[in-house]
Amino acid sequence: MAIATSDYAGGWGFLGIVTPLFGQWQSFSSPTQSGNSLIRLTFYGNAQNVRSYGHIRAVYDTGDLIESPWQRIYFSDRPILIDLKTPEQFLYNAQAVPRFFEIKKELKRYYRSRFGATTDDPWSVGLEVLEQAALPASVLNALQGSPAKVFNVGNSGNIIVVLESQEP
Repeated sequence: MAIATSDYAGGWGFLGIVTPLFGQWQSFSSPTQSGNSLIRLTFYGNAQNVRSYGHIRAVYDTGDLIESPWQRIYFSDRPILIDLKTPEQFLYNAQAVPRFFEIKKELKRYYRSRFGATTDDPWSVGLEVLEQAALPASVLNALQGSPAKVFNVGNSGNIIVVLESQEP
């Protein structure tokens, strides 16, 4: 996957745009093998008429599909960052496991309980995943000599830092 944009955090890979449906998981079109758990969501639609929120989750394809716990998201006029924790068993795997993302929407409780059935304007969300983290030299220098392990996930350039405690 090509890196779509770069910023202070690093290089972001674009995985597509989805218009979520009520109660139905919709998949983004592209998978990723990035081990980074940080994703960025950009919303499209009319915020004043949105009466729903979304659930987003990752699905890992190991032969069996392993679904992460979902996180609730709310429509926003600005892009939002979410950390969908990557399970540890996938972080250390040299052959990165393909990961898909799914989203669905639910009507906000306020509208369910007071108004019964109500209309909700459709909205869409674009998904980017952090493909290459940009760690400043100062961070790398701070890690030298520390009780930390630095992993290059799947030899992809994605850096994971694991801090370990030392026995006195």
